Amino acid sequence: MRPGRTLTQPLRVVVTRNSTPVPGVRIDWSTTSGRVVATGPTDADGIATAIWTTGLGTRGRLRAWAEVPGERLQFTSDAVPPILQIIEGDYQSGIVGTQLETPIRARLTWRGTPLVGETVEWHGEGLGPSSTTTDASGDVTTTWQLPTTAGPRIGYAFLPGEGTSSPWTEVHATARPGAPATLAWADAMPGASRRLWQRGKPGWVVENARVADLYDNNISGVPVSWVLRTEANEVLETSTTVTDGQGHVGLATYLQAGERASDFELTVAVDGLSPIRRAFRLVDFIYADINGFGSDWVSTSATIRLGETVRLGSNEPHDCPFQLTEVVPSTGVVLQDLGSVGSLATSPDWILDVRLEHPGTYQLTCTQSVGSTQWSEVLTVVVEP
Repeated sequence: MRPGRTLTQPLRVVVTRNSTPVPGVRIDWSTTSGRVVATGPTDADGIATAIWTTGLGTRGRLRAWAEVPGERLQFTSDAVPPILQIIEGDYQSGIVGTQLETPIRARLTWRGTPLVGETVEWHGEGLGPSSTTTDASGDVTTTWQLPTTAGPRIGYAFLPGEGTSSPWTEVHATARPGAPATLAWADAMPGASRRLWQRGKPGWVVENARVADLYDNNISGVPVSWVLRTEANEVLETSTTVTDGQGHVGLATYLQAGERASDFELTVAVDGLSPIRRAFRLVDFIYADINGFGSDWVSTSATIRLGETVRLGSNEPHDCPFQLTEVVPSTGVVLQDLGSVGSLATSPDWILDVRLEHPGTYQLTCTQSVGSTQWSEVLTVVVEP
């Protein structure tokens, strides 16, 4: 029988004495599941009946009993829940924000027989209608409007009102990213920001870009072209790479810098999208010369514009702890504790790029001490709007 339903045939017992029916006998009925309701005591033929309604959430072998003093009879029935299964439209994939091409179809049966007129509910973002009624084949259908976030999705079909034995089933889909819609640098710096090198020294160009769809989903497998040019439009390097699983693509090349200050431009492009560009400039460092216990800044101050990067460095190994502090407006707050760079003592050049986000005056301080004697060397950087 189906859990939570009433047996089609009532339970029936006969009470006799010496093969003669005994009327008016009260029968005690009981069950392990649901309830058994007696229709009355035994009739003139000694027959008593009862209606057995099984409990929701049951399955397997169920038992009921009819009892009179000195004797007990047992009835059994097997509780078999309905079966709900997806028969069409599972494991589809589609573009984010669109409807799956094939409707989702589920079938509800009980012991192989379609159940007609039953309500099946659907749960999951984009599944609708959320309430459907089985047809003559026991089938229900719904559609799936995929969300705007790419990735796997799971929905559920559920037969309500059956307690813990309510049948349910999963339906699966994958939302794929759409067509490339945006191309941007993968770091936090604005595209117009300059990267700086010291004149006369080569340096690495290491940049990363990201390709996303209209809803900002990363897109893998997109060809991205790179061109690095001088200010004279001489092409230094060109290549094409493909975005990874995070929609990112990277370029690393060694820039042979000359003695003359010069501009370079890196152009990144994807078919159908506006290219992005980033400029590079050879400049003189704001450079620190640290020897032993004393410090002498080659430059003691510098002025840069908001959004530019100032490059700080030393030409000898040292273990001087640095702090970057904003002094105007006067806050006294250490913006960045750069700590000791003694671990880099094997490197002949220590370099630090600092990009300051607000106008003001900043100080990079190197503080050292021997015994009770302490001294500091200070480099002042003024950031103009």
